[in-house]
Amino acid sequence: MDRRWNVSAITGGIAMAAVGGIVAAAALWPSAPAPEAAAETTAIVSTTPTSTAPLAPIVRDSFTVTPAPVTSSSTSSTTPTTTTTTSTAGTAILASANPDTLQCAPDEEAIPSGEEGYACGPADLPDPGAYPAPGDGGGTTVPAPPAGGTGSLPGTGTPKAGVPAGTTLRLVTGDQTITTPGTVLDGLDIHGRVIVKAANVTIKNSIIRGTDAGGKYGLVDNMSGSVGLKIYDSEIVATNPNWTVNGIMGWNFELHRVNIHNTVDQVSIAGSNVLVADSWLHGNLWYANDPDHTDGSHDDNIETVVGDNIVITGNVLEGASNAAIMITQGRGLMSNVTIANNRMDNGDCTVNVSTKGKGPIAGFSVTGNVFGLNTTIKRCAVYSPDSPIAMSGNTYTDGVAALLRVR
Repeated sequence: MDRRWNVSAITGGIAMAAVGGIVAAAALWPSAPAPEAAAETTAIVSTTPTSTAPLAPIVRDSFTVTPAPVTSSSTSSTTPTTTTTTSTAGTAILASANPDTLQCAPDEEAIPSGEEGYACGPADLPDPGAYPAPGDGGGTTVPAPPAGGTGSLPGTGTPKAGVPAGTTLRLVTGDQTITTPGTVLDGLDIHGRVIVKAANVTIKNSIIRGTDAGGKYGLVDNMSGSVGLKIYDSEIVATNPNWTVNGIMGWNFELHRVNIHNTVDQVSIAGSNVLVADSWLHGNLWYANDPDHTDGSHDDNIETVVGDNIVITGNVLEGASNAAIMITQGRGLMSNVTIANNRMDNGDCTVNVSTKGKGPIAGFSVTGNVFGLNTTIKRCAVYSPDSPIAMSGNTYTDGVAALLRVR
């Protein structure tokens, strides 16, 4: 549940073997694409060029990335970092509830640690070995989806999520750090992470796999909280996962028709303004040897630790051992959470709410969802012992009403 917020996730872990192949999605809930996805984009559009960037972006075919910083023994890196300083006692501040007070080394930055704090960890720098595939038509073509659904929810099939069949993707190798506002990544097969540090970034018709050597943390990282991140018709899947790897981490983002699998958590929400819509979250990984949990990984399809204005709608969520949706207030208050019209299954209880002693969650509703019968605790669709929830129109797959459980 919270192993990736812990600093031990930054310093340890054993890469595990990749699980399964990439599963293409079949149609469920057809819906018109969001307006932003309607027009095809064939080149990067930087609507707000920045004059303060330390390095100019490199335009490569149909996408833009920021090059790795140039370093030497005589000059400091041009990438902004937090300079290490020491207190009057001669000891640097390496852990704090306030990330602004940390005194990290030049190659480190503040990363969430534990339930409510931050610690210094490796900075997300571009991979200096990043390169595009040769521009001679090389790449992959997304195959057609299977004829039927493969999920555990009877009769549902799977949502129309992931890269559309027949899309040709261009290979990109290495982590990609995006620093230009308005960047669009379209039609890419990224063997690396996408680290977002600019506003209004769009990812569409692409696959993000993490590095082939084995990645860590969020395959899409918006822990900067950059506003306006939107992902459409894409797949996020770890090629070589381990117990630290999640699909997307951060806040201020939207997911539309995204297929996320082969990760511990698919979506880790650490702040406000998140929409997860018409997506397929499945294929969670569980590790018996998880340094943060003696009972193995606490894997969820979606986990929250703080935030306002969280909307989860029209998705299929399945395959997690802990919960499909884990709502906590581990880092602060939650409010205005909407869970509507999803099909969900698995977990001890499918939706599990823990207020962490911070009081009820205001504006919390769970409506119109269909719950499977494969929970560890029989018919435990929604468990919330400490926070009222507006419940209506929820059923199990056998037609029985799914009610709130408080004990």
